[in-house]
Amino acid sequence: STVNARLLSSESRVHCPGSFTLERIVTETTEVKKSKFVALAAPVDSVDEAMFFFKEAGDPKASHNCWAYKVRQQYRFTDDGEPGGTAGQPILKALESSGYDCVAVLVIRYFGGTELGRGGLARAYGNAAAAALALGKQRELLVLQKVRLRAPYSASGLLYKLAKDAGGIEVDERYETDALVLEFLVPDSNLAALEENTQHATKGEATYELID
Repeated sequence: STVNARLLSSESRVHCPGSFTLERIVTETTEVKKSKFVALAAPVDSVDEAMFFFKEAGDPKASHNCWAYKVRQQYRFTDDGEPGGTAGQPILKALESSGYDCVAVLVIRYFGGTELGRGGLARAYGNAAAAALALGKQRELLVLQKVRLRAPYSASGLLYKLAKDAGGIEVDERYETDALVLEFLVPDSNLAALEENTQHATKGEATYELID
């Protein structure tokens, strides 16, 4: 599906600093008094990606599409028509309890005909989210730093190779009169090696700058 293709393609580039995120999208279905709760949890790179996930994975024909996300210090949740505090907040609590960061959780409810009450709803949504998160595998989040590399055009191919070998993710490319300027997000642990290799391989022709 579109949502799986987009989010799964981003798994190797989630770069918000923290501890762990999900390795991939996970889903679990639970049932409470004939109401079906379909929980989906996904690694996300940003708030925009979380919102894309909710839009694409949600079911407009369902009774409710309730969700929560946590991306670094940013978080948000919604009850989508359920009584206040009975859906989005329990989902967020389950997410926070899991220890994951940079994750979005969507719980889709298909009403089964029996009212669950406020306490029942809160437990159902929280348990559904927790069940999906429990299925996930942890992947350590990378702490990436932005680096600017500048070199004559004759060394441009080498510059790309050095950055890619260091695990760099290209974020900008600029052509100047006599030089190519590239900006990459590079794992913190690879910065020292990239700086040394850049100077050595280009015989000092390239410049390396760490951008705050």
